[in-house]
Amino acid sequence: MFNETENQTGESQQTQNPASSQGSENLEKRIEKLNQSGNRSGKRKKIYLMIGIILLSGIVAGSYYFWDDVVNFLNPKEETGKIDCMMDTKECSDGSFVNRIQPNCEFAECPPV
Repeated sequence: MFNETENQTGESQQTQNPASSQGSENLEKRIEKLNQSGNRSGKRKKIYLMIGIILLSGIVAGSYYFWDDVVNFLNPKEETGKIDCMMDTKECSDGSFVNRIQPNCEFAECPPV
């Protein structure tokens, strides 16, 4: 980089070697390229991180809903004594329809004609 030389008076003087200045320019270019590639890899890392977060949150949400179904299947809720009635309908003589009702799932009374 710098060469020390003595002039005729005996004082040391620093001069820059032209070959070393080219080397330093090449070194600066290399450093700049490394910084640019580092920026690109930093962007990639951010993208991969975002994709990972999205996938992880999807897995967590899916596991929550799946686990909720498994728990409900393995531990059914206490029976309340109510029976789920079929969604059958019965046509009355006036043309209207009635559904089954609780507690015995019998058809409701038809309206008076």
